[in-house]
Amino acid sequence: MSTWNKVLAGLTIVTSLVYFYFAALALKTHQAWQQSYEQHEAALEKIAKQKDDLVNGAEGLRALKVEVNKFTVDRGRVWPGAKPQQFNPSTGDVSLTVILPPPAPSAVNMQLFAFEEPTQGKPHGDYLGEFTLKAVGGQGNQQWQLQPARALTGDQKARIQQSRGTWSLYELMPRAVPGYFELAEGGQPPAEASPGAPPEKAEQAAPSGAALAAEPSPRDTAKPKFEYLADYEALFNEYYRLRSVLGDAIASEQADLAAMENSLAQAQQRIDQLNKEVADVKVALAAAEKSRDAVAAHRQEVENKVAELQSAIVQTQKANQAAAAEIARIQLEASRRIDERTRSMAQGGAGK
Repeated sequence: MSTWNKVLAGLTIVTSLVYFYFAALALKTHQAWQQSYEQHEAALEKIAKQKDDLVNGAEGLRALKVEVNKFTVDRGRVWPGAKPQQFNPSTGDVSLTVILPPPAPSAVNMQLFAFEEPTQGKPHGDYLGEFTLKAVGGQGNQQWQLQPARALTGDQKARIQQSRGTWSLYELMPRAVPGYFELAEGGQPPAEASPGAPPEKAEQAAPSGAALAAEPSPRDTAKPKFEYLADYEALFNEYYRLRSVLGDAIASEQADLAAMENSLAQAQQRIDQLNKEVADVKVALAAAEKSRDAVAAHRQEVENKVAELQSAIVQTQKANQAAAAEIARIQLEASRRIDERTRSMAQGGAGK
């Protein structure tokens, strides 16, 4: 065997060993990939089964969607986590930042019911009122401008001003749905009680001898009962109607009170005027009485003077009458003497 044949044989053996190594490596790799494939196939089958269970199982996605639809039927859209930014107490306008996608632009002027979400210090949120979406803007249309659909009362304005948490905005007023009790822990009503039945009827339907459970307060939300279900929108509308009626009555009473107070003020002014006139009349009366007393004193003096003059006149008349009688006597005596002298003279003349 030549040297080249030996070299070729050696190279062939070395190359065979290399090919053998790569062939063994390829077989091992194929075996590993085959095992990995089988494992992935089993995992995919398991995941597919899990997916099918999650989608179509008794507690799967479709079943949960059905249950969610039970809760959200007729509920409308909801935007939780809205953060109030500014509130104008004079107009009631509220600016909010909404983190969820906003409605279509055509949704401007839609009605929204605002609720304050529960917080750690306030486990129960408050109903804040009914608003109208007036404008949507800002980055991503997340800045909303709300305007109250009805005039806010002082209590509502105080609740909004004191609100420190986030809000939930409902397109429709939430309603108490009987289906809630089916999933609420301990909330399912007894089979004997029919939806909306009053407590006394539910007690009558209980088996004889069975202990009746104590009725919870209507404010106890831990285990709600059917007899406390309510259409809150109808209740609020009725409250708004009653508030409007009472507001009109109060306004009417206030107008009557204002008219009465105005009349009372005018009467008081008239009384003050009359009192002033009475005071003036009293002053004039005092002056008149003083003048009357002066006149009476003067009259008394005049009467005394008249009486004195009348007495003097009487005396003068008596004196005059006496003088006249004396004059008449003197005249009569003078006439007699004249007659006698005349007679004597006549007789003396006749004697001659």
